[in-house]
Amino acid sequence: MRFVTYASADGDRAGILNGQLIHALPEGSSLLELLGPALRLAGEHALSEPAEVIALADVTLSATPANQDRHDHHRATPRRAS
Repeated sequence: MRFVTYASADGDRAGILNGQLIHALPEGSSLLELLGPALRLAGEHALSEPAEVIALADVTLSATPANQDRHDHHRATPRRAS
């Protein structure tokens, strides 16, 4: 599983990258809080019952885990296919 944090209209969200789609974890979920066995369980739940599904090409990935202060952190923008 590939976990990502991305910028949404409501702020940073955590989710699971599944091909070119992101399956969102419930709002307020933090990857740091989920480290350990809970992270895998949360990922499996997001794949089976996502809070939302959004195309990777439609988001800006964040280097900061969801729900963390973004000051002085860099953001990564996904590359689009040429």
